[in-house]
Amino acid sequence: MTDNSYIVIGRLGKPFGVQGFIKIYAETEKPKSMIHYQPWYIKSKKGWQEIKLHNIEHQRDNIFIGQIQGVETPEEAKIYSGKWIAVNRDQLPNLKKGEYYWSDLEGMTVINRHNVKLGIIDHLMETGSNDVLVVKQQNETGHSIKTRLLPFLKNDVVLNIDLKNKTMTVDWDENF
Repeated sequence: MTDNSYIVIGRLGKPFGVQGFIKIYAETEKPKSMIHYQPWYIKSKKGWQEIKLHNIEHQRDNIFIGQIQGVETPEEAKIYSGKWIAVNRDQLPNLKKGEYYWSDLEGMTVINRHNVKLGIIDHLMETGSNDVLVVKQQNETGHSIKTRLLPFLKNDVVLNIDLKNKTMTVDWDENF
C-alpha cells in the first residue's frame, strides 16, 4: 500500500500508569468512532506498521488510554510516544460528493482566481465556526516565507478542489 492509502486518525501520547498503558489522542470529528477503525498503523522508519491495542478506555473529549499488545512497562510505551496513528483508507466510511478527508487536502497547491500560487496546504485547523487552511508559501530553497490562514468556506473562499491534480482554487488576494 502507498502512503496515501492511510488516513491519520490520532496520535500516541505519553505513557499512563505503570502497566504500559499509553494516552491516545483522537484527531477525528467523532473521537469515539476511532476505536472502531481497527487495525491501527503507526509510522516508523520502515513505513506503516500494524499495532494492536486493547483495554482502550475513553477518558474525556478526544483522550483515551489503551495498551499496545506486547507493551507492559512505561519504558516500552514511551517508545511509541508521539507516533501518528493511521488506518487504511478502505476502513473509513465513503464520503458524499463535496466532502473531503483533511489528508486529501494537505499538500495541495493553492492558487487564487488570478492563477497566482499562494502556497501549499500544510494542515487544517478546526475552529468553532469553520475549518481553516494553513497555507505555507516557500522560497526557491524550500524555506517557508509566508503563512496564510484561509477559511475553508466552499463557494465563498474555496472555489474549486481538484483532487486529481492536487490543486485548490480560492478567492483570496495574494497580498493577504
